[in-house]
Amino acid sequence: MNSQPTTWKFPVLLTAIALAILVLLQMICAAQGVPFAALVRDPAVELKGPAYVGLLSNLGGVGWGCAVTLAAFGWARLRHEPTQAELARLLLHLALFTGLLGLDDIALLHDEWLPRLHLPEKIVIPIYGLLALLWLRRYSRILWARAPVSLGLAIACFTLSVLFDQRPKWGHSAHHLLEDGFKLLGILNWARMAYELTAESLTPLKASVGTPHPGNP
Repeated sequence: MNSQPTTWKFPVLLTAIALAILVLLQMICAAQGVPFAALVRDPAVELKGPAYVGLLSNLGGVGWGCAVTLAAFGWARLRHEPTQAELARLLLHLALFTGLLGLDDIALLHDEWLPRLHLPEKIVIPIYGLLALLWLRRYSRILWARAPVSLGLAIACFTLSVLFDQRPKWGHSAHHLLEDGFKLLGILNWARMAYELTAESLTPLKASVGTPHPGNP
């Protein structure tokens, strides 16, 4: 008899939700006169630009996605382990906060959308900073013990990116090299931090690999 639990429900539900969202977006685009291709096609193709347009920006989006996936995986691995409850909560909050930052970066929330709701950048960025400080304070012992270099570099790079963003533009290439370059470095170190924290959750799993199942030789 197959003792494996049935796992088809969640993938089917996830696919159905994603399909419903796509249909809803198609309807909204049609009502607003916006081509649906503008949402689903690569920007370089849709805008008929060079293939390298947005290349590093896309890499940043991949970095955010990696960090969210790693943190969520670690949380799922530890959420039923009483001795790792604090690390599990850290990873859950990391996944949620990183998801928010990644969505903001990819969808230009604080640049384009939130100001339309009377939430300007000068309010949104400090809110993100406050959330980060609360998270750092809550889990400082674990963070600085397990991922001090990656965390420190991520904080430094993000801080420099924000500072350069607030300064007057003094040269197109130089400005974006510093602002967007430091942001990308911050994202990569943030993803590395998520990996280092999640790796801790895999230690019991690694130890169990190759261990004979009870009753087996």
